[in-house]
Amino acid sequence: MKACQQILNCRTFGIDFSDEGWKDEAAQFEGLDLQVGEIQELPSSLQPDVITMWHYLEHDYSPFANLSYLKSISKPSTTLIIEIPNFDSASSKKYGENWAGWHAPRHISLFSPDNIALLLQKSGWKVSELLTYGTMDPYLLYWMSEMEKKEIKWDKNMEDEFFVFMLGMIRFMPQKWWEKRSSLGIMTIIAIPE
Repeated sequence: MKACQQILNCRTFGIDFSDEGWKDEAAQFEGLDLQVGEIQELPSSLQPDVITMWHYLEHDYSPFANLSYLKSISKPSTTLIIEIPNFDSASSKKYGENWAGWHAPRHISLFSPDNIALLLQKSGWKVSELLTYGTMDPYLLYWMSEMEKKEIKWDKNMEDEFFVFMLGMIRFMPQKWWEKRSSLGIMTIIAIPE
């Protein structure tokens, strides 16, 4: 949001379930309009040009209702950008029940390209582009899935996992060359009002 503000000189507005991501770093987020809230609390007069949802929708208890509400407060030219784990990805197929995209109980819904397109259509949006990659490094899903297989305790100090993590990241690099052809675990959807 800060980059958009600085580079594009635009007004930004952000909401989240809690202020944990910014409350202790006020200086870093200075000048940003960040609020704790729900989508359906957004004012109907907002009429955004762009709506982004970065790894939000898989946590949403009411994705249909919230996407429908966002459509109702959007302009005909609004662009919706969503990044989410891809349930129909290579990492999901490889790791099955150990896939880190499950992330239970935090991930409420999981999406494939087909079911996200259907959900968007039913809530008034039309997919204009579906990308088999995103901003999140897919290696993180592979590494976390390997940790799930080892039944790691996520609250432990991860210092002793650092070397294996970095080595795995280097070994994973060739796979990333195919990311734009076959989803490794993340997808980005761009939609417009229908």
